[in-house]
Amino acid sequence: MFLITKFLNYLSILKKLGLVQQLSIKDRLKKFYKRDKDLLKLLVVYTLFKPIFIIIAYLINPENIYSVIVKWDSLHFLRIATVGYANSEDYAFSYLYPFLIKVFSYLFYGNYVFSSIFISNLFGYLTIIVFYKTYGYKATFLLAFFPTFLLYSFVPYSDTVTLFFIALTLYLLKGRENNIKAMISYSLSILSSYTTAITLPAFFLKKYRRFIVIPLILGEILFMFFKASTGDFLGLFYIEHEYWGTDFTTPWGQIKWLLNGWFTSQNWSVFGYVLKPIYWITRNLAFEAFFLASLYPLFRRDKFEFSFSLLIIIQLLLIIGVPAISIPRLILKSLPSFYGISIMLDKKFYVPYATLGLILSVLFFIQQSVAFFA
Repeated sequence: MFLITKFLNYLSILKKLGLVQQLSIKDRLKKFYKRDKDLLKLLVVYTLFKPIFIIIAYLINPENIYSVIVKWDSLHFLRIATVGYANSEDYAFSYLYPFLIKVFSYLFYGNYVFSSIFISNLFGYLTIIVFYKTYGYKATFLLAFFPTFLLYSFVPYSDTVTLFFIALTLYLLKGRENNIKAMISYSLSILSSYTTAITLPAFFLKKYRRFIVIPLILGEILFMFFKASTGDFLGLFYIEHEYWGTDFTTPWGQIKWLLNGWFTSQNWSVFGYVLKPIYWITRNLAFEAFFLASLYPLFRRDKFEFSFSLLIIIQLLLIIGVPAISIPRLILKSLPSFYGISIMLDKKFYVPYATLGLILSVLFFIQQSVAFFA
């Protein structure tokens, strides 16, 4: 210990004399670029897509672009951040995102709208970085330019917060199975989106299970919260059913609901073009097919990642109500699926994939702004 202390003191003196050079900021950046240049390029291109949404928002409403960007779920989150759970239907929305809006609003002089947009975008970048560290370039490319990820990592929704903690959980599990940090991260993903808890059984496939108690304790706390707030331990399920029409069914029952349900019968239209029920069905099936295709390579590679993704997908195939309309967004939580697709998809398809992702994200953004998308 004495020798180590002496050596460090000697090294410090040499640095002060200029005989030993520390890495300059420029050298550090060069080292970082050399190691992660693919990630940096991906982040640059991903960032260049964002001004397109701002331009479209301006074209739709040049007097108030925030009214175009802040729609639907965003309004519920902002209301929770402002006044808490004043409305019963708001209990379907978890508190982590509104809490972050409140915290980050101090950076924007109390402006909750700026804060909410900043958080969604920030966690979009963090998700990409962590996912890259876990699955590499190909899978991250597919995630970053997936149309609903492009859209909902721009508008103020809570999805990127959920996706970040799921990605962080998967990353931490690579280092040590079911370690305490991974389970804390997983618990935060549940606190950001309650339905993430459907994936809990997948963790029992891991070798070490003792830290699963962390999300289980969180579950007990949430049940007590709903008991105190709504008078019912299962208050969340009542609110989902009563206010958002959520119920379980079969895949065929979901199709019938999309054909004849109260939501699609409202004649949603985009600049005069009516979105008929067949549109919602076709759209859902296309997204579901993409994620279902990922399951076979995941099954061959990792049973945990396969089970995690399968539980997310099955849940969405067996549901009606507003969540059935939101499948293209909610299915993003099946993050390992992007790795499964990357195994099958040749790199020559990546440019067309990104181009299609941009086009669809623009169309979905317009639909989200003037009608409803997810």
